[in-house]
Amino acid sequence: MFQEVDWDDQWDPRIVLRNTTSIESEKSAQNLIPVVGEDVPIVHEFRKVRATFKVDMDLTDFPVDHQKLTVQLMSGWPLKKAELRKNYGSNDTINDEDFADADQWNVSEYLDCRHGTKGNSQSKTFSEYPVYNITAHVQRKSAFYNWNTVLILFLIMALSFTVFFIPVEDYKDRLGVIFTLLLTTVAFKLVVSQYLPTVSYLTLLDKYVLACIIFQWVVAVQSTVASVIRDKNSARLFDWVSAGVLVVVVLLAHLFFGIIIRRKVNEKDGKLRKIQEKFKRLKERVDKAYENRDTDAPGSTKTNMIIKGFTDEEVKEVI
Repeated sequence: MFQEVDWDDQWDPRIVLRNTTSIESEKSAQNLIPVVGEDVPIVHEFRKVRATFKVDMDLTDFPVDHQKLTVQLMSGWPLKKAELRKNYGSNDTINDEDFADADQWNVSEYLDCRHGTKGNSQSKTFSEYPVYNITAHVQRKSAFYNWNTVLILFLIMALSFTVFFIPVEDYKDRLGVIFTLLLTTVAFKLVVSQYLPTVSYLTLLDKYVLACIIFQWVVAVQSTVASVIRDKNSARLFDWVSAGVLVVVVLLAHLFFGIIIRRKVNEKDGKLRKIQEKFKRLKERVDKAYENRDTDAPGSTKTNMIIKGFTDEEVKEVI
């Protein structure tokens, strides 16, 4: 048995969470793990943290976007004195029951863990520090936005075609209807924007909303032009031709949006599947490496292998 260790008097890896906005609670515990066939034990530290993290998101494809949620660990020791590496002796996975936003996101069950370095321009002695990125890949579920935003906007926009059933001579009534619908769309956008991400560029959903507003503006201009045509027959012909052209434009625009969305959804789903397959194959190779080690090093327990991980030679075979 090992003697009781005063951990406050031991070497500390100085591991911190870099991308947190707040830490609600943090608990840590250390213990010694004996390794079969070796005199020196493994120091194992367990840390449980409840925190809020920040990450840069690309919302260009919102609400069919794919995001990377990363937790970044960093050691306070320079790269010359400490390194952070993945332990290929264990599988990095997410428990679905622990994922609170499963109703909004599809999450890959495997975590993408990579080591790297972080420069420090303020230090002349040490320029690089080790970092370790733990990334969860998620795909947004767009059903909520489709039903509560896209469908409502489409119905409001479709009502704009009702003005073509009002005689051209009653241009005041026509303009009254189209401006009412336009104001309804603008008011709806202002309400919905409170629940949408605030970014300096247009998302896919923003482009659809603006397209609906521009369409209603075009209908208002068309009604105004039709009202100034003195010949009634010419005005009615212009009105029905305009209606036909606008119907075709709306159908083509929605077909265009539909193709773009379908391509993006397939692209994002394919990316998530590739990630799943990649780490599934890695898990199979890790499990195979366990079997090989059991054969080559009888008496070694799986617990020891998980804590200690693989040797450099074994890692090369696994990856």
